[in-house]
Amino acid sequence: MKNIKLAVMLLAAMFCSTGIFAGSTIAADKSEKQVITDKGKKGAERPKEIKERSAVNPKATRTPPPSKGGPKTRGVCGIELSNWTNERIDIYIDGYYEGTLMPWADAGVISFSGPTSIYGESATGSWGPRLFNCPGGGVFTWKLTW
Repeated sequence: MKNIKLAVMLLAAMFCSTGIFAGSTIAADKSEKQVITDKGKKGAERPKEIKERSAVNPKATRTPPPSKGGPKTRGVCGIELSNWTNERIDIYIDGYYEGTLMPWADAGVISFSGPTSIYGESATGSWGPRLFNCPGGGVFTWKLTW
């Protein structure tokens, strides 16, 4: 299980980007760990900003990390995901599919600091979108419940 979490975190670090979605805005402080709980909505429509789920990587739409030639002024922040449901939840970061969070599981992804949006979708409902300020070096926890 640790290898899977590590692989998800590494993939997320490679493919994360930033964007702005309509939704709630939360300012995060580096000194505090933000924990936000969202209840799922049954039958809610997918926001228009969410891209289609695809294994194909979009060309030139994501900013590379600083180590691969991207901007040097941005930091990264951690996003902890906590699934408190019996649903498999597809997770989207800044509109892009990042992976599936299994029932009752926890996982982590890495995103660039700054405005970040997260959205979750299962076969029976959705969570978010949630817009927050992801602080460089900080951690944001998203708890998904019914």
